[in-house]
Amino acid sequence: NGSMDNHDIYRAGVVVQQTEAIQFDDGGSSTGYAMSAFASYKQGHGQSFVGTGIIIKSAKFYIKKTSSPTGTAAAKIYAHSGTLGTSSIPTGAALATSDTIDVSTLTTSLVQTEFVFSGINQITLTSGTSYVVTVEYSDGGDVSNYIETEKDNTSSTHGGNFSHLSGGSWTAVSGVDMRFLLTGTPFTKLEPQYLLA
Repeated sequence: NGSMDNHDIYRAGVVVQQTEAIQFDDGGSSTGYAMSAFASYKQGHGQSFVGTGIIIKSAKFYIKKTSSPTGTAAAKIYAHSGTLGTSSIPTGAALATSDTIDVSTLTTSLVQTEFVFSGINQITLTSGTSYVVTVEYSDGGDVSNYIETEKDNTSSTHGGNFSHLSGGSWTAVSGVDMRFLLTGTPFTKLEPQYLLA
């Protein structure tokens, strides 16, 4: 009738993003593991895990630099090959690649460092499917200037396993895990909104 007094009016359309995480942050005995373009070092470190249905937004690892490395590093998500927890390695081309970070900005202490996935690289990690997340650095560094990721090699409780890249090939390392945190949004929902008219 054109007039409304003291009535609640319902309107749907407020978008709520709910953040979830996949992580391994055991805090047990750990050590850094060197990575650079130098031939005897590794050019990538990986960790296998099981997807939970999230849309990947970022990956975080504990990383530091030694001396003065230059160049950039990126995180990547790959399909999984092998047996989860013992022989997992990445396979095929990367499914998603993060924005790069400038390794010269890293500190000399192991600090949680974030890699952001943007645009089409924000892929869905299918629930129950195994993947490998990696950190890769191959465009700089030498025997004295490199970066390190933190891994647990004595008391790991994660269900995946560590792997490393050298000479273009990945090698699985059983009984070792890299500390990591993946964040994302599992879904978008419409949250009811009430207006008092």
